[in-house]
Amino acid sequence: MNLSGHVPDRIFDAMSDPFGDIEDQSPQTPEELRTTLLGNTRRGYATLRKVFVQQPNTTGSRPSILGSMVNTRQETALRLLLLALALEALKDEMLPPRRWTEILNTAHPCSPDQFTRALDQLEERKLLQRTGTNRLIGLTPLLEDGSGNAYTSPTAAGADVGKGFFIIPNQAWTTGLIDNLRLPGLAMLLVTLHDTHQRPSFQVPLDKMPDWYGISERTAERGYNELLAQNVLLTRVQMVAAPRTPSGLRPITHRALADPYSKDAREALQAGARARVRAQNATTTAKVRKKRKKKGAKA
Repeated sequence: MNLSGHVPDRIFDAMSDPFGDIEDQSPQTPEELRTTLLGNTRRGYATLRKVFVQQPNTTGSRPSILGSMVNTRQETALRLLLLALALEALKDEMLPPRRWTEILNTAHPCSPDQFTRALDQLEERKLLQRTGTNRLIGLTPLLEDGSGNAYTSPTAAGADVGKGFFIIPNQAWTTGLIDNLRLPGLAMLLVTLHDTHQRPSFQVPLDKMPDWYGISERTAERGYNELLAQNVLLTRVQMVAAPRTPSGLRPITHRALADPYSKDAREALQAGARARVRAQNATTTAKVRKKRKKKGAKA
């Protein structure tokens, strides 16, 4: 065999090829790699504390980190944070920087400089910590309030930080929704997920967006239009009594998310994840009991 690893064909003149069933594999496409990584998390969704989108009522000023990132046009950084949170369960996952840029947006991969700048921005905001080397990088999210504290699952200790959380289904990635949204659309997707966490629809006038979320009316409207174009936003205009208007009525726009992002669909996703955990725990407990029983019989 030569140094290239190739076996000359004449070697197999008198014998069958022992490597006949071995074929070279192709690298995973960015879509395939991202889907595989998301599948390995098993849960099916990412969690995001509400404090990232809006400060609790007790703070006075409601705008939070999301509004600041929108106003400073940190689209790649926001997308990278959402990806890091989606893959948070894979704590030790490391990839070459090029692969991160490819799976961050499979339709329009960012440049190495954009990726590095996004990492710097998230580290400056104390939302992410990079690990590893220049060759292989790991992304470790920090607490979503920008405190720089270590990340904890909202379902575990520290769940009270930020007064609650909402989930982002992995379908947002696997269907290409996040790839197709720009910064306004990404922001309003998070706002809508935030505001439909406890009720199926919500009503927030556009002129309230700056005070409540730190997002301008124009940006909010553009974001809603992006979601409408992706067929994930539902709207219903209600006419309500308004004595001071000429007609005695004024319109109110109610908004909701279509499946698989609706409140019901998200609750079903969470219920399924809890059921899998219970089943896994029951299986583990049964195995432990079986081992103990065997040990007792031997004794």
